[in-house]
Amino acid sequence: MSTVLISIAILVVVLIIGVPIPFAFLASTLTIIMLGGYDYSFLVPYGYTEAGSIIIVAVL
Repeated sequence: MSTVLISIAILVVVLIIGVPIPFAFLASTLTIIMLGGYDYSFLVPYGYTEAGSIIIVAVL
């Protein structure tokens, strides 16, 4: 639970500083991965799927 709170705090601070939103969420996600010890291999397929969805919406 403390990993999530730290990640949210980093997200808020980075957004207040003025970092673009995707990079702020990247910092938050990397914090969860590093401190929580999670496997990051799930991010690549998920990110690819989401990017494909956004591209399809942009084309329409």
